[in-house]
Amino acid sequence: MKEVIRIAVNKDSSRIIELLNSEKMLTSNDNLIYNKGHIYEIINGSKSKTFVYVIDKKIVGLINFMVYKLGRYAEFYIIIIDNKYRKKGIARKLYDFAEDKLRKSGINLIYGYTLENNNPMQIMLEKLNFDKGKKHYFYSKVLK
Repeated sequence: MKEVIRIAVNKDSSRIIELLNSEKMLTSNDNLIYNKGHIYEIINGSKSKTFVYVIDKKIVGLINFMVYKLGRYAEFYIIIIDNKYRKKGIARKLYDFAEDKLRKSGINLIYGYTLENNNPMQIMLEKLNFDKGKKHYFYSKVLK
């Protein structure tokens, strides 16, 4: 079994959409789904850093940060592991890999964002020694 963590590229788009839309906890509004525009930004955005976890040429997970180099901080928004591969330490490996890359690039602070009812992510953030901050509310508006 060959495992690798690498930067996401455009050819990964369809699998990334599939993974992201497989979990309702990843959107703050149940009517929203990820589309090609979102994925293009996640992969190619100037501030976005996305890494994928690949086992035997299949993407089984990903992690995404928005990186603000001038402020030397990053915002941790997304981590998703395919249901078949959960509870195998993949999320931790992805996070540790990404944190190491961020640290080496001069980032010295990471904010973690999650939904109030996303208990698995909250547990993970606590295990990773994130400090719990104030409660936030999310609002969205679809422009027509």
